[in-house]
Amino acid sequence: MLHKVPNWEDKLQDYTESKMRVPFKWGSNDCITFAASWLDILYNTRLIDDIEKDWKYFDKDTANNLIQARSGDLLGVASVFLSERGFISKSVLKSRRGDIVIVNTDNGYMMTINTGKYLIAPGETGIVFLSLLDGEISWGNK
Repeated sequence: MLHKVPNWEDKLQDYTESKMRVPFKWGSNDCITFAASWLDILYNTRLIDDIEKDWKYFDKDTANNLIQARSGDLLGVASVFLSERGFISKSVLKSRRGDIVIVNTDNGYMMTINTGKYLIAPGETGIVFLSLLDGEISWGNK
């Protein structure tokens, strides 16, 4: 079972502040790398290494091609990737602070982080805030 690092709440605040004005960029600050980097901090894992090694994409088309080849959509890719690494999927109603939550937007699925008040993800000019009610499914350690 995955265990959260000590002082993870402070680390979530620090991570959020460090990304507040970092613009979205495919392959380095998109919703996948944003979520994986957070999970690496939260659980002291190296998910970002797996992504950088196995997932080569640099724009929307290459990301979509990769996702289509792996599972069809981001929800499927996230389900497989996170489940294989010990994360447990659960209803968004059981999502807790620090968990990863999938949101279905007008542009497709997006991975977000549950901050307790909002869901956050990288946007065009920095972090975007979404309602907790927008989530569809979440992953965490229990």
